[in-house]
Amino acid sequence: MLNDQEIKSEFQENYRYAHDFWGPYVEVARTNVLAAAGYTWTNRERKALEMEQREAIEFNIMRRPLQFFSGYLRDNLNSIVISPVEGSDEKTADQLTKLSYNIWDKGGGYNTFLDIIRKFS
Repeated sequence: MLNDQEIKSEFQENYRYAHDFWGPYVEVARTNVLAAAGYTWTNRERKALEMEQREAIEFNIMRRPLQFFSGYLRDNLNSIVISPVEGSDEKTADQLTKLSYNIWDKGGGYNTFLDIIRKFS
């Protein structure tokens, strides 16, 4: 049985691992979502342009592919499938797939997910 200090240190170790693993993705995803929403200039770049009495013009060429992606998902999204990774238990993956299907189905997850994609397209 683990004591409180061991549980805390294990949590911190796992948190650091997850943070290091997901950190680069989160930054890129943040940049991509802002660009899809039409914010491609940083605040410093905007201020520099304002000082030069220039306007920060944005040409959003991402909107059309995102609308295509959103429409494709609406027509073809069936369910979420969880696969075993690195020799994990296939039975557990199947159980998690069934569980996620029920959660998404009963909680309206598919509509919420697709509405979020539509909002950014």
